[in-house]
Amino acid sequence: MAEVTRRLSTQEWDELIENYHISGLTAAQWCESHSFKVSQLRWQMIKRFNGYLFTPIPLSLDHHRLL
Repeated sequence: MAEVTRRLSTQEWDELIENYHISGLTAAQWCESHSFKVSQLRWQMIKRFNGYLFTPIPLSLDHHRLL
């Protein structure tokens, strides 16, 4: 039977990223010990660095307004 996984909350990722930063481990070492892929950790860090979690992106179907 396949393992069931759940999506982590923003707060959980914030705590994990803080844990990673203070651990002194490389991303590969930390991810291996916490059963994550390095790409997952990097993506979560990028989202926070670029403000994706805090800045709503306006969407418009009218492409002329974007020019």
